[in-house]
Amino acid sequence: MKIAAIIAEYNPYHNGHRLLVRQVRSAGAQAVIAVMGGDWLQRGEPALFPKRIRARAALTCGVDLVLELPLPYAAATAERRRSDREMMKQSRLTATMPSFTSGMLVSIV
Repeated sequence: MKIAAIIAEYNPYHNGHRLLVRQVRSAGAQAVIAVMGGDWLQRGEPALFPKRIRARAALTCGVDLVLELPLPYAAATAERRRSDREMMKQSRLTATMPSFTSGMLVSIV
């Protein structure tokens, strides 16, 4: 089974996010997991909508499972994420930055 995980804020969930989920599925993912920040997002900004509303929107639009990214990671700067990408290169995860989204797409192999 091919599983794809999308790291995003969904602040708010919009048609571009829906398109990403559809494209991930058309690329062969049988399940899609979204990892999103809770009530506080990158740079420590509050989310426009509560996390449960954003999670329900993702589930309604085709995501199979929504996981909350812990606050220290959700509120981290992009430099922190860069070091996380370097760690992923050493693990069994592969990361790509598709041109059709600003979110990071992680495929489990």
